Amino acid sequence: MGLTAKDPGGSDNFEPVPAGAWQAVCIAVVDIGTQINPLFNKEIYKVLIMWEFPEHRIDISKEGEPENDMPMVISKLYRLSLHQKANLRQDLEAWRQKPFSEEELQGFDLSKLLGVNANIQVVHVTKKTSSGDKTYANINAIMGLMKNQTKLEPDHDIVIYEIDSGDMVPDSIPDWIANLVRTSPEYQKLHPDQGQYQGSQQSSDIPPGAETGDPGYDDDTIPF
Repeated sequence: MGLTAKDPGGSDNFEPVPAGAWQAVCIAVVDIGTQINPLFNKEIYKVLIMWEFPEHRIDISKEGEPENDMPMVISKLYRLSLHQKANLRQDLEAWRQKPFSEEELQGFDLSKLLGVNANIQVVHVTKKTSSGDKTYANINAIMGLMKNQTKLEPDHDIVIYEIDSGDMVPDSIPDWIANLVRTSPEYQKLHPDQGQYQGSQQSSDIPPGAETGDPGYDDDTIPF
């Protein structure tokens, strides 16, 4: 079964993607399962989408391995919905520069996003934490490529994860994201040894906002 939609981090020592508009590549779509919305105390099924920014790089190293120059990344959490007011639908339609058809609204496979390029406007947000103020890079807007832009290939491994697959959370997913997946009731049902569902428990390291006629397009240019 494909992950379909229907009608932030974790470290005190991270460097955010610079503010501005940058070309990015989608590298991950992760099924997060049911999460709590602390503002309304409401449970919502969510999906996380991650992009890398090839123009901005950072040295990444794993234990026992040499440092590796890799693009910086940003993630955004969405309600898994293509309702007309849903942020996911609004961002995807802006990205593809085309509204969804009625057929697509019945079930759009989010794996189609993987490897697709976009222009993303990044803004910085400062959040007070127990260790002091931290600056996060948030996605303000997502747009399609312009005609003169060259498509970039991803440096990171492409990741698609569905809870219903029964697989454990991949090691390549950052800890703060993996922890969200493991606290969902859907994951707990399949992996009861991981503990009990605690829907109100959210990581303090989640970046703020990671939640949050003729249309004039040519079908040949639609990226997904």
